[in-house]
Amino acid sequence: MAIVRPFGEIVKMPFDVQHTELELNNLAKIILSLDGETRVVMESTGRYHEPVTKVLCKAGIFVSVVNAKLTHDYGGDTIRHAKTDKIDSLKIGNYALLDSVFPEINELFTSPARADGHVKWIDFVANFWHCDCVSSVSENVFREKYEKWCRKNSYNFSKAKSQEIHAFAKNATPVLPRGELTKTLINIAISQLNSVCESIGKLKCEMTKIAEKLPEYKTVLEMHGVGETLAPQLIAEIGDINNFHKRTSLACFAGVEPPENQSGKYEQKSRYISKQGSPHLRKALFQAMTCVLKLKRDDEPVFQFIDRKRSEGKPYKVYMIAACNKFLRIYYTRVKESLGLLEKAS
Repeated sequence: MAIVRPFGEIVKMPFDVQHTELELNNLAKIILSLDGETRVVMESTGRYHEPVTKVLCKAGIFVSVVNAKLTHDYGGDTIRHAKTDKIDSLKIGNYALLDSVFPEINELFTSPARADGHVKWIDFVANFWHCDCVSSVSENVFREKYEKWCRKNSYNFSKAKSQEIHAFAKNATPVLPRGELTKTLINIAISQLNSVCESIGKLKCEMTKIAEKLPEYKTVLEMHGVGETLAPQLIAEIGDINNFHKRTSLACFAGVEPPENQSGKYEQKSRYISKQGSPHLRKALFQAMTCVLKLKRDDEPVFQFIDRKRSEGKPYKVYMIAACNKFLRIYYTRVKESLGLLEKAS
């Protein structure tokens, strides 16, 4: 366990607590002795977290149990990918502080990042940095402010979205009070975040410029489920298609081909993928298949393949991996054909 204040100030370094009645009761006493309002956040770890939750709730302490996947993904942009209970306790604490001023506001905006890297919800929080900035005014006043903000920052305005944000802010429960110190800290964080997003936007533009010069770029971009972001990634990870003598070689390179397991009369039927290839390529393929599922175009062969496998009762991972194989076979054929046509034309 670790005890932290907003914005990462460590009150008590990570320490161990045994699952005994005595130690859990002592833990409750430590938490209750702290100044101000204290909230406990823990991962949902099977049955392991339940005794802790029971003792703390009985002592009148607020407890929030979050999905372990959410805390695992949060704060994963560090260079050192260490995994210890002490590091996890600090990560969970910082995850809980993330929504201190406008809880879950990022979930209200679905707009993709712009070409300059700016994301709508980040720019929104830069102006409306606390939920009280929205909830303290009437719905009509906020709508006017929101419309002016959208015009100024070249975002689309929606009256329905304005009403949704205002209603959401009314029900939000911030941890940090609205004040100048909080505003300063939020503005600094937003400035740093925007700087990172702008850098990513510039890198994506450069990737696209380089990819556009390649002969297969247009062919890959036209493939179902692939856009301006995934096309350069796929081309960069696969490289020169002439390096692969047949379509199955490309699947093996990606690590999505189940290797054969045969000895004598024994031959394994159900096999796992090798995962020996590029993990970045597998991730790009999985993202492309996710786009195929969302688009749901019945005239596309990859979606038809996925839909058929689902109707057969295949599990999610099975039909997604099978779809990656199908996609790679189509990729191989189309890119080869396009390069062959280019050679003939020259």
